[in-house]
Amino acid sequence: MTKVVVMALVYSSVLFAASMEVPPLLWRPSPVQVTKSHEQYLVLVHLVSPCKILTKNILHPDILNVTIEQCNDLYDELFVQPIQKMCPYSPYEPFFINSPKHFASELESRKKRELFTIIICLVLVATVALSTAGTVTGAKALQNTHQLQTEIEKQEEELQDVQKQLDISQEAIKVLQSNVKVLGKGIHDIDEDLNNVKKFLPSTTLALSYITTRLTQGQSFIREAARQMRDHKLYAPLFDFFNVTLKCGDSCPLKNAVAKSCYVTHDSSRLYLDFTIPVVDNDLQLLEADPFDLMVRKDNQTCSIVYNGPENAIVSKAKDCVYSVNVRHRDVLLTPDSTECKSSYALPDTSKYFKLGNCKATQPDDETEFIQVFLFYLS
Repeated sequence: MTKVVVMALVYSSVLFAASMEVPPLLWRPSPVQVTKSHEQYLVLVHLVSPCKILTKNILHPDILNVTIEQCNDLYDELFVQPIQKMCPYSPYEPFFINSPKHFASELESRKKRELFTIIICLVLVATVALSTAGTVTGAKALQNTHQLQTEIEKQEEELQDVQKQLDISQEAIKVLQSNVKVLGKGIHDIDEDLNNVKKFLPSTTLALSYITTRLTQGQSFIREAARQMRDHKLYAPLFDFFNVTLKCGDSCPLKNAVAKSCYVTHDSSRLYLDFTIPVVDNDLQLLEADPFDLMVRKDNQTCSIVYNGPENAIVSKAKDCVYSVNVRHRDVLLTPDSTECKSSYALPDTSKYFKLGNCKATQPDDETEFIQVFLFYLS
């Protein structure tokens, strides 16, 4: 674009601007947009919890369920409840293997019987020997037999005590072996969990950061949207957050929309937004007059010349013509009813739209009060 600096100086009764062949006013484009129609929208937004991205492929299975539960609580607190506050509900929606212990007990019992059999055999041999000598020393043999029987019983009791201690020792060994196996498995499980933590850490961190960011952003957008809704306006960043785009595109800026109502379904899975929005006519442009302050001297009087022509005009950029002038406007304008488009030369740019203003006695160098520098951009 080319920037033009326009300076208007008036000396005596000569319009310096006119001598420079520069119009005594500029027509500047206004930010007010001209519309050609209005459209009614009922937008449906499907609300999906970001917690649905939490799966067993992202989180460790041991913390998956509790993490999803906590995430859903945050989604309800930071997003669903503010949405419901802004847009209320609508009623129109819709076996054991034998252990080695048994085998060992059976073997030990067998050994015990064999030992007892040997003892009995010894007793029988001793008894036969004593019976043979009994013809000579019968009384003494009977006494010795009784003593031997007592000794055998004593030895048998000692053997039973040894057997009990042996059973206890073997049971303790089995318990120790079992504990060692459990400890080994525990170490293996800890090592496996550590590897899983390393595996899931990047995806878990990324997912939780994404969810936290989306929920906090959504809460902020919904709060501001609720404030705008009370003034019957729409909050454009909320539409960007929902990734909603209107079919009219840039021709219908959301800042011009008039919000009517909104509501959510009973399960808070769908949000409806009802609003009206004007469609901008990109061919039409509202121009606003920006006149110079002119000066004239006469009879030792210095007078100002002020503009009293049209303040604005609607022009067609494609046809280079004027539709109407002096239109009233607020935020947006409707397309002019008149279909007649006059030539751009019909725009007021001559001195007939200026009138004599205040006058005062001429003072030296008082013309400097009328020096003006205007910036204007030509596209």
